[in-house]
Amino acid sequence: MKKKILLVINPESGKKNYNFYNKLIKLNLLFCEFITFESKYKYHIYDFVKENIEFINGTDLVFIIGGDGMFHLTVNALFINDIDIPCMIFPAGTGNGIYKSILHSYGEEYTLKEYINLLKTNKVDKYMDVINITNNKDDLHLRCILGISWGIISDIDMNTEWMRIIGSLRLEIGAVYYLLRKYSYSGELSYKDRKGEIVVHKGNFIHFWANNTSHGSEITHSSPGAKFDDGYIHISFMMMPVSRYELFQMLWNIDSGKFIKLPKVQYIRTSEFSLKTDNG
Repeated sequence: MKKKILLVINPESGKKNYNFYNKLIKLNLLFCEFITFESKYKYHIYDFVKENIEFINGTDLVFIIGGDGMFHLTVNALFINDIDIPCMIFPAGTGNGIYKSILHSYGEEYTLKEYINLLKTNKVDKYMDVINITNNKDDLHLRCILGISWGIISDIDMNTEWMRIIGSLRLEIGAVYYLLRKYSYSGELSYKDRKGEIVVHKGNFIHFWANNTSHGSEITHSSPGAKFDDGYIHISFMMMPVSRYELFQMLWNIDSGKFIKLPKVQYIRTSEFSLKTDNG
């Protein structure tokens, strides 16, 4: 009996070459039956899932052709409708941190060939931690799959969205721009340490990144040692004063993961944290 797969496509992701990925998946997974949904607006997947709960519960897998953002939206749409179905992603975005982290966890290279091989052998069978996010007003409740950023990483990511047609190059361009600008933001971070005690850092932050995957994108090893199901949130942060050279060192070494050993970078793992931001 063929596996029934719901194929969720975001035609606006990355370089918009979703048709190539669509054909590639169906060519290599001939033993599957595909039902296709194409997103037309940002929260379209929420409406689609809500209106098709019974049908989606009858599928075996949700396969997202898009970026980390589309994966995030899809998982949250399933979550709020109490649908428990395995999800996979095909890297059509510009960051592709989830895809990179999956291959890294198996010790595989970042290629489409290796990814297809994993799918053909049904080797993709991992459980993934998620971060539960709420705010003080209790009007926000999300499941975070990849990570939460604030400061330079957030600036680079969010403010280069308009350039996503050029792929991950947008992130490198953004890194140069925000290195020169060197913005910092006021806030307070508190978290539980390994002894269960609350540690508080308050002041001007230039970098904050909380992750539950090993890679924040295909070119950033944001959380060395992180595993999908280790039960921890891995946090790196930098507080002022930080020179442009020290910030450059952080950005230069983030692809290898060596940035966590730099003097101005603090790197911890925790099961719970709170972040209060005044700006940024």
